[in-house]
Amino acid sequence: INVPSECWVNLKHSVSHSNDVNQTPPSIFKRINESVTGEIKCSHNITNYDRILWYKQDAHRALKLLGVLNVQHVNLEPDVKGKINFDGDGREKSSLSVSNLSLTDSGVYFCAASRHSAADLCAVSTRTPLSLSADSQHVQAHRHLQSTQRSEPPSLRFYQPLTQFVPRLRTSTDSR
Repeated sequence: INVPSECWVNLKHSVSHSNDVNQTPPSIFKRINESVTGEIKCSHNITNYDRILWYKQDAHRALKLLGVLNVQHVNLEPDVKGKINFDGDGREKSSLSVSNLSLTDSGVYFCAASRHSAADLCAVSTRTPLSLSADSQHVQAHRHLQSTQRSEPPSLRFYQPLTQFVPRLRTSTDSR
């Protein structure tokens, strides 16, 4: 049985320097087997920060490092090579691409800016949702900008549209 599945996630502003690190777009609509080609963008204007890090948070809230853009050198984690890519200049901006989307690519994509030093903390930006539909229906994604001091982590909830389950990742700050 091919069960349509749709996942909706939010994104929020996070920790320090969040006003200096920005991530767009506010929403992405994609179908299975499509690709995200440079649509998720990260930029920062923090002096002496020369690295942009990309992360993915899955439905279990686990954060996974996808890779680091050190100035103009891309360092991808081995298990995402061929699936994930990004480009740009770690001193100011980067664009993330995800090829041949599948349901396992659903999640929250973070960017962070950092100095090239083990002693420095990252300045985490917003989260960008990437949500997919198995039945060619559009997926919904939405972005809310808030600081981490006022937000709660996302939680997974299941809803039943028509006769089939659709997982949705939501936070308590949603207006729905």
